[in-house]
Amino acid sequence: MQKFKEGQKVKVIDREYGHDFDIGEIVEIIFANKDAYYDAGDYKCSNGIDTWFLIDQEIELTKLN
Repeated sequence: MQKFKEGQKVKVIDREYGHDFDIGEIVEIIFANKDAYYDAGDYKCSNGIDTWFLIDQEIELTKLN
């Protein structure tokens, strides 16, 4: 089960798999992969310039939602 959904703003809190977002950066989930492995949840996120896939453990919900 996914924690987050498309369109939500999330804060980057960790770097487990090599994305280039800054820790603390606010990004938007533009695609939520419902078929992610191990129920981790893969989320394609964008800061308006770059996009990277993040997992549940790398992000947290912001108050901007």
